[in-house]
Amino acid sequence: EFYANELRSALEEQSFGINSFYLASETPYEATAVVKLLEGTDVNVVLNIQGYTSDTSREEPAFDSIENLLRAISLLYGMKCHDAWVDKLEKLEKL
Repeated sequence: EFYANELRSALEEQSFGINSFYLASETPYEATAVVKLLEGTDVNVVLNIQGYTSDTSREEPAFDSIENLLRAISLLYGMKCHDAWVDKLEKLEKL
């Protein structure tokens, strides 16, 4: 249940940069979610003791955060992150 809760929470925090997700499976040792990227493709994201991996990043070592994994597999996610930072900086400049 720990991995499922962590994966769900991490993906909910990144909802601005993905279309949707659902938890597909969980064991005491890992959880898997199907994530629909902004590009429209579905990827399986796994969280276990090693970190975050996906079926499109198997050659890569596990990522330490969902943000780093999503940046590696989704160009549009990276663009959304950049836009969010620009918006925050613009708001700070107005203070």
